[in-house]
Amino acid sequence: MNFIRDLHEDCMAGWTNLRGNLRKLSKSLQFVSARNPGSKLTFDTVMSEAKKATIVLFGEQHHQPSILKAQLCVLERMVSQTIEQSHGAFPVTVVLEMFNLHQQPLLDAYQANEISLEELRRFVPKTFCRMIVEEGKTYALEKIEQTGGPPREFYVDGSEEHYRYFQGLISGNLDIVVDKYRRIFPAQVLRDSSFAYTIMDIVQKSEGQTRILGICGSGHLDFKFGIPERISPEVPTYVLTSGTLDDPVESNVADCIYQYSH
Repeated sequence: MNFIRDLHEDCMAGWTNLRGNLRKLSKSLQFVSARNPGSKLTFDTVMSEAKKATIVLFGEQHHQPSILKAQLCVLERMVSQTIEQSHGAFPVTVVLEMFNLHQQPLLDAYQANEISLEELRRFVPKTFCRMIVEEGKTYALEKIEQTGGPPREFYVDGSEEHYRYFQGLISGNLDIVVDKYRRIFPAQVLRDSSFAYTIMDIVQKSEGQTRILGICGSGHLDFKFGIPERISPEVPTYVLTSGTLDDPVESNVADCIYQYSH
C-alpha cells in the first residue's frame, strides 16, 4: 500500500504534475500484440486502438507497482481522449474487481474525503463467494438479490471451456481436466458475472455517454473468458492483460499484453 499512499499524496499535490509524470512514464511502457504475437506495440499505438472502445479491460497481476503505474497511464489517456471526443461531456468510470457491490459507499466516501486511506484498506469478507460454494448457487443468488444486489439473472453460468482454463490455472496443467475444482468454480463465475453486470448497467444507464476502465485480475479476462464473454458484443471492448518480459506470448490471450519486469 506504500505505492498507493505515494500516489494519493501525488494526487493531492496536483493532478497537473501527476498527469505530466504519467505522460513521460507512458513512453517507456512495453506492450506486445496478442493477436499478432511478436509484434511490439508502443503505448500510443495501444491507446489509439483502444480509443474506439467504450470499455477497456486491464487484467493485472495483483500487487505489481509497475502494472499500477501502467493502469494510471491508461486512465490518464482515456480521460484525455474522452475530453477530446466529447468536449468534456462524457466521464470515464473506473470499475474495480477488488471491491464488491456493497462496498460502493466505501469508495464514494473515500472519493469525498470522508474516510482515510487506512479506513479504505479494510476489506469486507467475500461473503457471497463463500456462500455460493457452501450453500449452492440458488441460495446465494436469492440472498444477493434480497440484500440489494442485482437480480439473479445477472449470473451467467460458466462454460466447460472456461472451467478447463480455470482448473488449469490452479492445477498448473491445462491438458488434463480434473473435477476437484468444480465446487469452487461458481465463485469465480459469480465475480465475473457481477463485474460484467456492473459494467453493462453503467453503459445502459448512461445511454452510452461514458467510457469505462475495468481493472481486474488477469484470470478474470484472459482468452476473453469470464468478464469479456459476459459483456454485450454490441459494446466495443478492448482487452489488455499483463505478463512479465520472460513470459511466453500466447496468441489471442487478449488484444494486447503489457510486459513488465519483476
